[in-house]
Formats: sequence, C-alpha cells, structure tokens
Amino acid sequence: MKQWMINCVLFIICLTALGFSLMKITPFEIGEDAYVGVITTLLSLAVAFVIGYQIYNAVELKNDVKEQRRLLELTKKENDEYKNYLVKQKYQTQEGFDIISALMTYNSGGITSPINAFAQMHHALLSSIETDRTDYEWIFMNMRKFISEFSSRAFTQGSFTENGGEYYICDNNKRVQKLSEFIDSQLKPLYEEGTLLRKNPNFVKIEIEYNRVMKAFAKALDIIKDKPNVNVMPEDFKKEVLNPT
Repeated sequence: MKQWMINCVLFIICLTALGFSLMKITPFEIGEDAYVGVITTLLSLAVAFVIGYQIYNAVELKNDVKEQRRLLELTKKENDEYKNYLVKQKYQTQEGFDIISALMTYNSGGITSPINAFAQMHHALLSSIETDRTDYEWIFMNMRKFISEFSSRAFTQGSFTENGGEYYICDNNKRVQKLSEFIDSQLKPLYEEGTLLRKNPNFVKIEIEYNRVMKAFAKALDIIKDKPNVNVMPEDFKKEVLNPT
C-alpha cells in the first residue's frame, strides 16, 4: 500500500474523532462514556491499522531481502563464470603459442630442432589440459614424430669419451661428467613439467597416451646414452614410435 493512502486514512480518522468531539447538535448528543468509547475504538483501529501496516512492511522487506540475495548469488555466479572464461582463454592462448613455437622450431631444421620442439609441445600440455580440449591425438602424433627424429648429436656436439662402457662429455663449463647425467640435467625443466602435469586433476584426460609417449621418449634417450656416436634413431624404433599398437 502506498504511503499517501496510509496518510489519507489516518487523516480521515483524525477528522472523524475531532468531529465527534465538537458535535453539539440537538437531539443528537453523545455522552461522556459514548465519546470515550468512540475515541477508544477509533484509536484501536488506528493502532491495529498501523501494526498491520508494519507487519506488511516486514513481510515485504523480507521478500526484498530474499530477492536481493537471489540477485547477488546470480551476479556472483555470472562473475565466476566470466572469470573461468577468462582463465580458459588465457590457457588457450598459451597453448596456441607453445604449439606454434614447437612447429616453428621443428621446421627450422638443425640437430637440436626435434628435441627442442618436443620440449615446447610438452610445455603446451600444461595449458592444454586446463582448456575444454578433448582431442589430443594431433599433439601426441607430433610429439611421436619429434621423438623419431631425435639425434644423439643434440647432446653430444662437444667431445665425449668412453671409459669402461660409460660415456663422458665435456660440458660448456669445461667440466667432464657422465653423458647420462648431462642429458638428465639438460632435461630437468621438462621432467619438472611432467611432475606438474601428473599432479593436475585434469591429467586423467591425457594419462594413457601421455605415459605411452613418455615411455618412447625415455627409450629414445636410452638409445642416445648407449650409442652417442649414432646420429639417427634406429629404423625399427622409428616404426615402433610412429605406429604404436
């Protein structure tokens, strides 16, 4: 009910009470008891009306609060959805950048191109599993292709020697260390990324194929560690990597 309507009703009641108090027309006459009764009744009605109005306001206020809470929850939900959208867009952008970088590195040629391209494509997975992507076949296909073209010379461009069946290499700081340890140290960032991938709740999306690719990756490194003087991967290994069963 509008406030002006409330004011009008109260004003009319007041005028009526005032009229009864001033009325002296004969034979119409109101005694003291009747007057008090009428005034009391009118005041009771006014009080009851005011109380009813306050109850009505309380109910309306409760409904307004409920509606405001609903709108607040809706706004919060929309805000969360928008934030999630921005986050996914960020991951999609980073994924695209890493994939393009990997392909450009591979196409640039050179002894180290396949291993560097593999590392960049591997890094793309960190962003990829945070997106809505469900098809990873193309990414893993390229990773297999890169593995098949690894060259032992990617890690042994400097001089290396053999001693008791173990190969040693002189690194950029002129330190002699085992070739296997040198290769693992060079690939430490990639191994750390692999740990992050496995800890990610979304890892289940790529777990099976990722494990198969990384198994082929480890096997390629073993070949390089065992035969650092061989520039290309064995043909049977290439077939195994490119045509998994």
